[in-house]
Amino acid sequence: MARRYPPSSLWATALAFLLLLAIGTPSLNAQSLKATKVRFLREAPQAWEAYREYSVELQGKRTAVLKNWSSGTITFDSTTSEDIKQNRSSALVARESSNSRTDKDGKETSQKSRQVFGSNSKYAFTLAWLEPKNVWVLGNYSQDPQHVMPEARKPTRDLASEGVAPHFFFITTRLTDLVKDPKFSIKKVSPMEKEGRQLVRVDFQHSTTRARSSENYSGWMAFDPERSWCLLEIQMDVAFSFGIKGPWHMESVVKPGSQGHPIITRFQSTIIGNTDSKAPSRREMVIEYDLHENASVSDWDFTLSSFGLPEPHGVVWDAPPRYHVWLIGGALVALILAVFLRRKTSGKINPVVKQ
Repeated sequence: MARRYPPSSLWATALAFLLLLAIGTPSLNAQSLKATKVRFLREAPQAWEAYREYSVELQGKRTAVLKNWSSGTITFDSTTSEDIKQNRSSALVARESSNSRTDKDGKETSQKSRQVFGSNSKYAFTLAWLEPKNVWVLGNYSQDPQHVMPEARKPTRDLASEGVAPHFFFITTRLTDLVKDPKFSIKKVSPMEKEGRQLVRVDFQHSTTRARSSENYSGWMAFDPERSWCLLEIQMDVAFSFGIKGPWHMESVVKPGSQGHPIITRFQSTIIGNTDSKAPSRREMVIEYDLHENASVSDWDFTLSSFGLPEPHGVVWDAPPRYHVWLIGGALVALILAVFLRRKTSGKINPVVKQ
């Protein structure tokens, strides 16, 4: 019995259908990627600005350990601790650092320092710890609270903001400013998954000039749309005009704060330079954070007076909260009440029992 084959028209229809799928799938994928990019550019900047407002309530401590290697040998090792305070009008960063450096001849030198960077609604200042007198001395002062101090190279408010929220910065640039920069180019925006979370990956290129050095970056960043579009990871290749060239990886770990805001708990950065030379270098930084929310830090904590130094001429502040007075007063009231009750009790005449 002769085998029957489908009519040629059916083969043609099936082939046309498969061809349509092959052509249509890339088109649908391109539309999906475009929609993801539109969503990123629409939602992320608003979320970043909202977090910026929230982040002034973050206080606490961060400890950074930095190590530099050259040809497999540690040439620089430092530990820096910062206590950060903020409120709506003021910021303060108290920094304590120690480092050791080894030169090419193997000679090691070490150094320790303590500094304070402060700003309030009336002025900005820096302090240095003077040994062996063990006192704070005024380093720099400005009547402009936004003044850029030479020791910090940025306003104290920005120093504190970057200190508590590196997951909303690209190195030292706010993400809101980065996406507006004409030298920042988005190549592709696509979904990605990591550890069970649905993230958004942004492939990019960027170039800038910083401190007389030209810098070029190319790679990708991963954002979490469910946690204020915070930046969780960067993988990129870098090329700096002063010679460093190689891969750079950064990653942040966060915990939930109030209203779902992500609070950073750990940040790690590793850059490998001069990979094509005989003396490759490696720079690794690990920062541990212990931050908490507090929206009611007193303005007094950001003044020179709080460090035992006189206020500038003409500057007057409201008296700081006198919690110790209230405690002493409460203790005295309790003592008086206890004495009164004791005397009243001892003064009672016991009833006489008649025989």
